[in-house]
Amino acid sequence: MSLNPKGFLPIYHFYAMFDKLMFSFSKISGLKNAVEFKAIAEGGSNQLAILPDQSTQSNSVTFERPSTTTDKIFNITVTPGTPFNIISIFITQGSIPRKLITLNPCLVTSVSYSELDATQSGIVIETIDIAYGHLSSITM
Repeated sequence: MSLNPKGFLPIYHFYAMFDKLMFSFSKISGLKNAVEFKAIAEGGSNQLAILPDQSTQSNSVTFERPSTTTDKIFNITVTPGTPFNIISIFITQGSIPRKLITLNPCLVTSVSYSELDATQSGIVIETIDIAYGHLSSITM
């Protein structure tokens, strides 16, 4: 009997491609597709006109990963101000891609590091914030 009879996707099998470069992350948060809107009341009636508000739309996603000394391409490529045409996030079951989430266009807005503490035993975590214009998803 299958442990996943309904075909739910696990949240822990994923990888990301920044344009054509593949990177792994321990956590991705803030994925959403939303529209800001204005509700405008018409004079003399109780009906509202709902219009998209282009001026307030901002989407951002946060990527987290352990900092390593071996991934030099990531450290050179992903810096604040770096644009990417598309970021593709693949959610997999085992090694088989099941869902593709794309973000475009994208701009790295910040790279930060976890607190350094000589009294603790831990690893440095890199946090990368990226602004994007549009999110779309495809089930494979």
